[in-house]
Amino acid sequence: MRIAVLAVLLGVCLWPLLGGMVVVNDDLKFVRSPACDLPLGDHLRQVWTSQSFRPLEVWVGRTCDAETLRCPWVLPIQAIGFAWICWAVCVLAAIILPSERRLAPIALILLALSPATTAALWQMDTCSQTWSVALGLWSCVIAWRGFTQAQSGRWPWVSGLLLAGCFIVSGLIKETAYGWSFGLGLCALWGSAVLLRQGRTAPLRMLPILLGVIAVPLALLLVRIGVGALGHEQGDALDNPYKLEIGINLPMNALMATVGAATTGPFHLVANGDAPLVLRALPGVACILVGLIVVTAVEFGFLRGSEEHRRACRLGLLLLGATFGSAAITCLMQSVSELYCFGFNVAFALLTALSVVLILRACDAAQCARSIGAAARAALVIVVAIGAFGLCGRAAHFRETWVSASRANAAIIQAADAWVAESSAMPNSRTRTEQLEICFGPACRPGSTYGQYICSIMQAIDWELSAQWMLRRNPKLRLGVRGDLDCTLFAGSVFEVECPNRPWYGNW
Repeated sequence: MRIAVLAVLLGVCLWPLLGGMVVVNDDLKFVRSPACDLPLGDHLRQVWTSQSFRPLEVWVGRTCDAETLRCPWVLPIQAIGFAWICWAVCVLAAIILPSERRLAPIALILLALSPATTAALWQMDTCSQTWSVALGLWSCVIAWRGFTQAQSGRWPWVSGLLLAGCFIVSGLIKETAYGWSFGLGLCALWGSAVLLRQGRTAPLRMLPILLGVIAVPLALLLVRIGVGALGHEQGDALDNPYKLEIGINLPMNALMATVGAATTGPFHLVANGDAPLVLRALPGVACILVGLIVVTAVEFGFLRGSEEHRRACRLGLLLLGATFGSAAITCLMQSVSELYCFGFNVAFALLTALSVVLILRACDAAQCARSIGAAARAALVIVVAIGAFGLCGRAAHFRETWVSASRANAAIIQAADAWVAESSAMPNSRTRTEQLEICFGPACRPGSTYGQYICSIMQAIDWELSAQWMLRRNPKLRLGVRGDLDCTLFAGSVFEVECPNRPWYGNW
């Protein structure tokens, strides 16, 4: 089983290398924006005064090739962060149920198949999300160990210092750190209340944990608001995805975040009307099966289980509450993508794995019919199969986007260089108003789009940003873009971007 788990984890980490990953879509702002031409210090100061501070992406973007869009450093940075996450999952599994060796492998398989995991690992500008999750999970581990020290009568000052360091780093990496602070802070307050059983002064021993989890992130947030620009650039743009809203979006985003973290499968097919209904229903089937597994485990693991099993259930739910904060902070935005479920899905993976293990233990101890254990195994196999199908679909779609964007980008740059060379050789043959028209025909626009990996070529190479970069790259270039009409309608110097005449992605 360990070999299978390792193979799946390595496959998830190495697919960007095998699939030919390039920087696409809005990730290009870290590679081709005007700020990328500034010195690193000036670039960091500029993003500090913006709404979103991403120093890790700024650094990674500078290691990318702006012409080929290759970014080789993404793979090791993401892989190391994911390795820390997997290690944290193993440690958390040992905390929740120390006597069960099957818990961590099952949880890791479910985590690898989760859409949120690959959405984070297979993009360039999501390194911050991966490392924010890694630091958040290890903060959960450190906070728990600090609580056990306080429970035993010791002051957990080392744990408090480690938590402060984790939240300072994660707070500078991505704003979801404040969500981790919220969820983990509530759990730390619960731990303080538990210590009241030992005496009125016992909760004071949780002070180092509370300082590291709540006070330090709050101080950093105040610095970001006062010295930076966090909260000052909301604007009125309807298409601003980071604009805060309080309304019907809150329950809807909370529901979407919960479903996205709890289940798996081909989410990209749910809204695709051309896809077979059976495939579109797979994520819902997985969600129902996971729900049935968890509800069944409540009966046989918590209500009828031993004290060890009830403790494991309480810790699983406690971890769920701690990680929910990482997704809860994004519920204030207009919409929530599957990317922001990364972190929250770790707790659901552990909870689902724990539920399966508790059911199997109860059946082995003759506390339930063996048919229930067989049903739990079958449900887990179906959930894993649905997850594997969704993983293969996302891998194929990501690769198609990477390959198409890479080819189109190379062809456009070559056409632009040829136009400039021809203009320089025959300066009198062109009027001052003539320019190179880059035309994206109807074949360049797929019928269905989804997230970062099912999109048009024009969107994949972020043509507005790329056109500005090309003009800076060669000031002699005169450039126009056409993306709404048939390319044959235009005269003059027209370069038609070649796109497949069939649906690139298919309806699966």
